[in-house]
Amino acid sequence: MDFQPALSTEQLDQLRDRWTTPEGRELVSRLIKIWQADSQGWREVAAEIPKTDVEPAHPEILVDLRGLGFTNVKLPGAMLSYVDLSHASFHVCDMEEICLQGSKLSEAVSCKCNLKRSNLLQVVADHSIFDRCDMHDAVLIGADFRSSWLLGVHLPRALMDGADLRDSRIEYMVLNDARMLNTQFPSGYDPISGSGG
Repeated sequence: MDFQPALSTEQLDQLRDRWTTPEGRELVSRLIKIWQADSQGWREVAAEIPKTDVEPAHPEILVDLRGLGFTNVKLPGAMLSYVDLSHASFHVCDMEEICLQGSKLSEAVSCKCNLKRSNLLQVVADHSIFDRCDMHDAVLIGADFRSSWLLGVHLPRALMDGADLRDSRIEYMVLNDARMLNTQFPSGYDPISGSGG
């Protein structure tokens, strides 16, 4: 997936405001309950998501969940593969073992989230922020984190083969025993010492 053009403030407001209407809040509540159960049938419910004037990227592949915002939500083991969570935000969420395979998280923010053993296989998370997230044993094979900010992210034993972190800002990242075959880091960053980047 290619980088998408930057959105205006008005466009970002459209994406986020659709989740804060009474209908949007009720829909989010229903989706959370499904994701917390067995994740079966949520894509049918997603057909009710309000549309915006902001054209989604690859709607034939990705379910449009752009602008969604969660705080203190528990979604362990939820199946959210092939969704567009661009401009979404997750604060202090339990997403252990969540499956986001093939999803788009461009310009999304994840802060203090539990992402242990999460499946981020081939996600596109360019220009995103991961702040103090726990990603022990996560799968990030082929993931695209270009131009992102990774602050205090813990990735022990993560599978990062082929992941692309070029042009990212990396600070205090823990990579003990992570597998990093053909992983691309920012120029000057040393994954062994954790310096640079």
